[in-house]
Amino acid sequence: SDKPKAIFEDSSDDIAPDNEVLESVGDSALDLAVSSLIRNKYPGLRVGPHAKIRSLVVCVGTIAQISQHYRLADNLLADGRHLVSLQSSTYIQADLFEAYVGGLYADWGYEHIRPWLYRILTPYVEEAYRIVKMEYKCAVSSNK
Repeated sequence: SDKPKAIFEDSSDDIAPDNEVLESVGDSALDLAVSSLIRNKYPGLRVGPHAKIRSLVVCVGTIAQISQHYRLADNLLADGRHLVSLQSSTYIQADLFEAYVGGLYADWGYEHIRPWLYRILTPYVEEAYRIVKMEYKCAVSSNK
């Protein structure tokens, strides 16, 4: 039968929005945006520094900070006793932004949200670049 297996698929008549799917899509869109932004801004960058910069930008703390800037947790629906702890969780804040990006991606497509993502992410990429560049300078000078 075509009936979904509870452990593998959600029921097709479940009308609740699937935030986990949106979060996963948003996470992928953010990874793509950050990687292409780094490549565009620093075309000669080696793979190692590129990966370090990307990981600094897409880490939970950075994504949660962006979510807090947009006050996404203010729109979080939960009962009163759980709401405060959910709103204050760094992981939930990051998940909210990823789900938001996933929803925008689903509605508009990557090419339409890319300029917005670039505007948001550019200062974080530039700061991460400065940090990683300093780490490499320190590593080189300590090896002399």
